[in-house]
Amino acid sequence: MESRQWIDEHNHIHINDERLGAGGQGVVYRTLDPNIALKLVTDQNGNPVTNRDACERYRKKFKQVQLLPLPQGIRVALPSALLKGYAGYVMTLLTEMVPFSHFWLGEKAARRIRAEDIPAWLDEMPEEQAKHLMHYANTGGLKRRLTALARCADVLSRLHVAGLVYGDISPNNVFLSSDPSSSEVWLIDADNLRYDPDPRGSSVYTPGYGAPEVMQERDRTRFRSDCHAFAVLAFRMLTFNHPFLGDYVKGGDWADDEGDPSGTREERAYAGLIPWIYEADDDSNRTEDGLPAELVLTEPLVALFDETFGAGRTQFWRRPSIFHWPEALAAAADETIECSACRMSWYMDKHGSRCPYCDTAAPPHLAVRVYSWDGGAIDEGSPEWTYFSRLPSVDDQLALPERLFKPFDGEHGFRTAVTLTMDERSIVLKAEDPGSLELYVAFPNERGEQFQRIHSSVQLPADVRRTGFWLASGGVEPRVISFGITMEEDAWS
Repeated sequence: MESRQWIDEHNHIHINDERLGAGGQGVVYRTLDPNIALKLVTDQNGNPVTNRDACERYRKKFKQVQLLPLPQGIRVALPSALLKGYAGYVMTLLTEMVPFSHFWLGEKAARRIRAEDIPAWLDEMPEEQAKHLMHYANTGGLKRRLTALARCADVLSRLHVAGLVYGDISPNNVFLSSDPSSSEVWLIDADNLRYDPDPRGSSVYTPGYGAPEVMQERDRTRFRSDCHAFAVLAFRMLTFNHPFLGDYVKGGDWADDEGDPSGTREERAYAGLIPWIYEADDDSNRTEDGLPAELVLTEPLVALFDETFGAGRTQFWRRPSIFHWPEALAAAADETIECSACRMSWYMDKHGSRCPYCDTAAPPHLAVRVYSWDGGAIDEGSPEWTYFSRLPSVDDQLALPERLFKPFDGEHGFRTAVTLTMDERSIVLKAEDPGSLELYVAFPNERGEQFQRIHSSVQLPADVRRTGFWLASGGVEPRVISFGITMEEDAWS
């Protein structure tokens, strides 16, 4: 659409700029004001809705959404002002944010990757596939995707706790900070928010993300359909595959589907009438395309996907609720390490200390293992949480999240609890909010390994880079946390 003026109910003028994406019921544009986005409801032909009666129906709907009691501080962009003469509205959109759709290789990004840019570790791969993997690495790899999905699942969890259904989860409706050091996630295009159950609610979804029971018109969008759509989004982001588009579906043609009242193979797949690609007792729709599950999924994630797309395909009550996803995704993200050569991420405990993509040794890194503690002996072989991270540079700091020191608690689990800085002489630990975290440290010294309280910060000697150190967190559920540091072989000289 060419740039033009749009006037809202407060007589403010907005000029549309780049298109941010399209969902199940319209299109969203950024405006010339980078903090404002514009949503236009479109008809079946993609034209803005201008019919007076239709505009009035949407106006009432958008006004109802504005009045919903959303949880305080939740990152959902609501309509801030309605448009005059059109079904649509403007909403606040933070600058420097990108839609989840940027995780997929688009035409513009593909054109920017020249054949000579493809690295040696992808030499034997077809050029198109190599470009997809390069883009996967360039957009943060596995760790970035897992973290973004965990934050998205947390926002959805807060909506569901409040009794609200989001309704149209898709890559164009979820936004992420473009700054690699930040993982803030926002949901936009929220005009389908409503309570569950709501007998007046209609079903709006983006093609490929609708739950089987909604596609079959046996139910409306509700909590469980949000869970299906989110799981499709997560599976596609992590593996390159849609969970139902296997070789059987992609290998069909019009002649195979002619006369089938339930539609094409793709339509039947989206409607849950064909097994998912990793169905346990039916391999008819398997595929070798995309990234293998063993490279990008942990066992808890495999279990969640299988229950969602396996049993949950035909028995929607078996589908895991959204509350299972934030912790499973955050735990998976913490178990990965980013390769310093190819920038892909992998699971250290699962695949070892060499990158499974380019065979480069793991970079200097911190390995953190968390154990619940009841005052007795600790089984160091069975941590309840594991965290890997590349070591910070001398001028930088490593932010250690609260989930390492306290049981995972949704949004709070993503907050920084402790920062770590290091140079050749020492390591400094600093509690971000000393009053909210009871923290102790122990490391080998002339007095042995006795825990001492950290009131604000503590400076550890450089020797702990060889020996490691321990932290303990108090509170209702005490924890003991081991810190091991792996340096390059010549780092000690």
